[in-house]
Amino acid sequence: MDIVTTGPFPEDVLAMLPTLPPKAQLEQILELLAVADDCEDRLERLTSKAWAYLVDNQLWQAKTLTEEQVKEQVDWLAVSRRLTSFQRSQARKECELRGIVKVWGRRPDEVLGVGLWPEEPSLHLLRQLNRLSKVCASPAEIQVLLGDAVRRRVSDATRRRTSACSLSRWASSSHVLVVDRETEPTVEPVVGPEIEPEAEPTIANQQEKRGKQPKPVKPTAKASQSESSLRPCRCPLSLSGLVPGPGAILGDEQGLALLGQAQKAGIESMCQPHLRLLAAGALGLHNNKSRKTICRHLELVYRHRLNLQKLKVKKPGWFRRDKRPAVAQDQLGVSRHFLVGRAGFSFDEVQVFDRFAGSGSWQKWDRDGTINVGGVFSYLDLPDLWEMIDTEFGIYRHHHRTLPGTSCLGWLRNMYYSLVQQLARQDPVWYALTVAARPDKLWRLISYPYITKDTGTGGEATGFLHMDLDLEAFLEDGWGGSRLTSSLSLDDEDGDGCTVVVKGFHRHLAQWAQALQQRGWKGLGPTTNCSSIFTAEDRAQWGEVEGVPCPAWSIRITLPQLIHRSTPKSVRRRRTILPWFMGIGEDHEQLEIPSCASWSEVRDCYLDLVPTERDPSGSAGQFISPRRHPAWAPYVQRVQASLVEQYRKAFSTMAQAEREEFGATSYFRTDPLGVESGNESDDYSMGSLGSGHSSDDE
Repeated sequence: MDIVTTGPFPEDVLAMLPTLPPKAQLEQILELLAVADDCEDRLERLTSKAWAYLVDNQLWQAKTLTEEQVKEQVDWLAVSRRLTSFQRSQARKECELRGIVKVWGRRPDEVLGVGLWPEEPSLHLLRQLNRLSKVCASPAEIQVLLGDAVRRRVSDATRRRTSACSLSRWASSSHVLVVDRETEPTVEPVVGPEIEPEAEPTIANQQEKRGKQPKPVKPTAKASQSESSLRPCRCPLSLSGLVPGPGAILGDEQGLALLGQAQKAGIESMCQPHLRLLAAGALGLHNNKSRKTICRHLELVYRHRLNLQKLKVKKPGWFRRDKRPAVAQDQLGVSRHFLVGRAGFSFDEVQVFDRFAGSGSWQKWDRDGTINVGGVFSYLDLPDLWEMIDTEFGIYRHHHRTLPGTSCLGWLRNMYYSLVQQLARQDPVWYALTVAARPDKLWRLISYPYITKDTGTGGEATGFLHMDLDLEAFLEDGWGGSRLTSSLSLDDEDGDGCTVVVKGFHRHLAQWAQALQQRGWKGLGPTTNCSSIFTAEDRAQWGEVEGVPCPAWSIRITLPQLIHRSTPKSVRRRRTILPWFMGIGEDHEQLEIPSCASWSEVRDCYLDLVPTERDPSGSAGQFISPRRHPAWAPYVQRVQASLVEQYRKAFSTMAQAEREEFGATSYFRTDPLGVESGNESDDYSMGSLGSGHSSDDE
């Protein structure tokens, strides 16, 4: 079975080449390559049709075979490759056809006529016609330029096949791009000696007989580029053969040698594709520039070839990043300016305490390791807010269930994200006092989600003596020593219902720990249970626990090194909110207690309003996800209005921050409207690159 198009055998064509002039040899080679491409296209098409017919009719049943057995009898790897290639080819053909129809408004077979259009056009033919449509935008131009004589001449030879490269050569020889510096470019038809006189008058001849000149066609810039892509390369063969292909990269020595040959041959005479390959492959230059810019960069590279590395550092924007040394600008990314260096954040902790906790409060804190600061949340002491807070606690109390076999100890274990909790966690005074009180003065903090305390009046057991610290880890590396224990009291406390602490115990912790080790004590977890190990002798030596009742709307801050607990029994209602401000590491991910959730995990919990898997001490426990209520339309509208107002307020803060970050290069100090007077080029002053070389530049 012969599926090759009729015509001379390829062997005969190759044997005949030496007898032909070079131009004719080139035409024959191009024709042969196009025919080979068309044959492959035809083979894929026939394979696809044959396989589709086989599958649709299940012909393997004629010999009691299966589809898999049929695949074993054929070269299925080659067949499947042709089937896949045909599908891709069809998709590309449709793309080329859409491009042609978009310009001409008609399908190419309607423009060229049945006599010229093959039964199955190849992808190469459609691609060339798509390019041709960009040069000759009107179907009438194609008909005028072809003429009936060309139709008759080509019809017999190409009725079964129209060669894409023949059509390309026809387009190149039938159109001359006339460019004049004083006028716009035009495309004019050229009738060569090989074109026979037309038997019948064409549209152009009829216009000439009536004394009218045919109107020249003005191509667009895109059309000119398409036409230039149809023209053969005019680069010297000695040079074009040395230019590296797409993706190939030469070393600096080879690239400069090739550039030297190009300089001698004349870079200006090179075609655009080879010029871009020379710039990128030989020297690592960016080639997505204009022809003028590429030539200028090549010229300056050759001029400064003895100081090429200095040039690459001086002009990093010219070269691809992998072909030059690293420079400081690489760190900018898409930014233009570097940030202004800023000193590390520092503050006076004594001043913070005096401002928000009163004069002499720092000395009290330093001595006792615990302090109550009154009136921090007095702005919530309003009748309507009392009712709202009481209602929230009532809702969570209504939905709370004590797990069998456990004791509440006064905790409301389903209350993590009530509105009053979220409000309290954002209070600036509480945050400032916490940062100032921390021994490490770390200011990057996040409020770790935690439950609330809500004791009743029925004598419920509420406390055990403990320390919110892994004592062994703290003594070894200071782990957890700056994470403070803190709470907001919503009710007035008294000596029968409050927190009790051993004041000043942080000053004796090392001695007590040494005594514990002598007793054979070993730690048991992230917190230290002191109920049995803080003996009567210890109390006599280092102090008894004493109550620190906190008034309503006030906060308590306590060092983790202090032994403390709640009063043993609840005799009155006592509600507290604990923010658990946790330090964030330098990586903005790890928190100061490694066994706790990370920053991103805590963030996700806030977004989803679910508890963390571990509590602030790092212990795993049983948690109950709080019930989430739907957001009704009025609520959404109010929130959106609030967001808009916050955006307005935050904008001025952002502008001030940008001014402080960038100083003289600030956006707000260059142009009030933010419009640059011009787009600065990457080509700054060349400077001095060595003696004997000028510093001229574009």
